[in-house]
Amino acid sequence: MTPIDLIIADLTALDAQRDDLLVLGVLEDERPLVGLAGLVDWRLCGALSRWLVSGFATGTWGESVLYPSSERLAQRATLVLGLGTRPQLRTDRIHDAARRAAEVMAGLGSKRMTCDLLGLDRMPTPIESTLPGLLEVLQGFEQIERVTLAVKPEQHETVRSVMDRFGRRGFPQTA
Repeated sequence: MTPIDLIIADLTALDAQRDDLLVLGVLEDERPLVGLAGLVDWRLCGALSRWLVSGFATGTWGESVLYPSSERLAQRATLVLGLGTRPQLRTDRIHDAARRAAEVMAGLGSKRMTCDLLGLDRMPTPIESTLPGLLEVLQGFEQIERVTLAVKPEQHETVRSVMDRFGRRGFPQTA
């Protein structure tokens, strides 16, 4: 099973993640960008916002934009996944977004990724109820050696608790 690590979504922690791919979930109706996408946009001097304003990327459901990262990011490439609108967010769609990220990774021959919660944190359903399913999906890809979840500081304890609880049921324990 793929080990899943957990970090706080801040630029210092992101800089320490020397992964192949940075995966960001972006909503079509959420501006400005928030969470990890907002931090990355700031680090890239507004590049993601410019994509959205120009229509190069929109955040519509199913959209995938792969972009080689600049020297401003530790990851080799950034994958922006469109999640649709907030009312369209559902766990099955979030699981599908995780599968799309894994497919892109397989196509690139990548083994390690850092990602946000792919919209799970923006749903009205508590993370405690929805995170186990996402963890199962992420662990189901043999080609992935490691996944690092980057979460907001206020979500860290909740996510850690869920990961620890399910670690006893088959998920690898993480640092």
